[in-house]
Amino acid sequence: MSRSRLKKYLTPQYVLITALILLVFSLIGLLLLDPIFAAKPQKISYSASSESGPSELEASFYPGKGDTAFLLCCPKDGFAHKAILRELLDSGYPVLVAKNPGFPYFLPETQVSFFETAVQELTAQSGIPENQQIWIGFHEGADTLLDEIVYGSKTAKAAALIAPTLNTQHVDDAIIVDGNYQNQSDWINSLSPDMVRQPMLLYTSNGDNIASPYQMTLLYNKFSTDTIIHVGGVYHASRNDVSLSITDASFHPLVPTHYQTIYELTSFINQTTDQTILQHSFLPRLRNILLFAAGIFLFVCLGCGVLIAPKYAPSISYGIPSPFTPEKKGKLFGILVLSWVFALIACPILWIFCKNADSPLFLTLAFTLLCLLGCIILFSKLFGVPVLHRFKPLKTSWKRTLFCSGLEIGLILLMLFYLWLFYPWTFSGYASNATALLICAASVLLIYLSLRLEEPLKPKDNLPLRVALYAVFLLPMIFLLLVFSILLGNTAAFCCLVYGVMLVLHFLLMKILIALNDRDIVLGCYIPFWASAIFFCFV
Repeated sequence: MSRSRLKKYLTPQYVLITALILLVFSLIGLLLLDPIFAAKPQKISYSASSESGPSELEASFYPGKGDTAFLLCCPKDGFAHKAILRELLDSGYPVLVAKNPGFPYFLPETQVSFFETAVQELTAQSGIPENQQIWIGFHEGADTLLDEIVYGSKTAKAAALIAPTLNTQHVDDAIIVDGNYQNQSDWINSLSPDMVRQPMLLYTSNGDNIASPYQMTLLYNKFSTDTIIHVGGVYHASRNDVSLSITDASFHPLVPTHYQTIYELTSFINQTTDQTILQHSFLPRLRNILLFAAGIFLFVCLGCGVLIAPKYAPSISYGIPSPFTPEKKGKLFGILVLSWVFALIACPILWIFCKNADSPLFLTLAFTLLCLLGCIILFSKLFGVPVLHRFKPLKTSWKRTLFCSGLEIGLILLMLFYLWLFYPWTFSGYASNATALLICAASVLLIYLSLRLEEPLKPKDNLPLRVALYAVFLLPMIFLLLVFSILLGNTAAFCCLVYGVMLVLHFLLMKILIALNDRDIVLGCYIPFWASAIFFCFV
């Protein structure tokens, strides 16, 4: 009796409703636990001198109480500071987020001017002097903080450099002689412990390809007069008010869901100041749990939607011509495999041309996908095997069109909400990005192509062909993303993982849309199709 009841309530309809309710509660929990959502920062504009004249900079000030203030220095469009900003807002401290321009690169004297002006703004807004402030730099912001330490004159309560984008010409040129690093560049040899005017943390991870443990160890040795050599693994060192933390982080220490970054920073601040300024809170982990739970519930909703959608599809009164006839299926699989071979061969060649671009990984991926689609179209014409057929669309009601478009727009809004949690996206900044447009167009077309080829294989006796079709599309794509992840470091691995998740989400959603819209591109699919393209721009 219990089994029959279990089967009754484990239908796709019930699972969909349950997962949808849990998804909504997870998103509400993320909002309620996010102090940034309720905060009302003051937008500040200030001017600082540079080699080209006065430069206008922007900052956000979050009012608070306490005898300590925090300055978070990050790139203009940076997102890495958000996880730590949440902890500071939870604790009620005044915080100034200074957005220093990362491009073009400025001279060290200009970076010092930018930073010291931000320190003056924090003092003016909070009333807390600089010697009671804690400075934290992220990526290019950490480079600016490093310039302040080397060339500046101000002194803080503590400073932390988290994964600075170190210039390898300045740092990564030491050799090991008699068991010690022997530095060769003038810049790193100019560093000395006299420059350390406050307790300082140098933080990175073994998986960081931006600030490698090797580079951070060089900095630590010069600032602290220590002589350590990092040979891998988790490592902590401290000497002469300089601390080094190297953790076994996954992907990147500045991934917004990375709890270890917050833990290391909290421990450093409390130890160096002999105060419990920040508590080791469970909230970051709870936010991560809700974040991943919401993603799982979303996948469950879309998976159940794929199972339910065919029941609500309109009846079809015509046959669908199949390219998988006995005489053509061999050619079709040959075309797909040959196209992937050409695309994978072209990938390293494309990388050579794109490696000096602003986004070499994404640009190479975009051109590789376009190469794949071009090869499929070219070989299908050469071998006389039409990959896609144009069908006579059936009329679809405006309600069905509106519902399908709503599904797609809902997914886009949900993904934009996810991005808002971490990344300060703007419509003008990303929708106009040519690389994103190329990736989104190629990705959506590739998903649609796979779904159209799968359509004639719905009967159960075609299951082996369906598995083979999925393998032809999936295995080379997984191989391509793995190669990018291994060769280009953990930051690229995280980007490839996010891209792979987006592909799966849109595959499931377009599968639902095609099932609800007469199994063809009709009026109801045009809007979701281009909405998909817009979504990929933001991702």
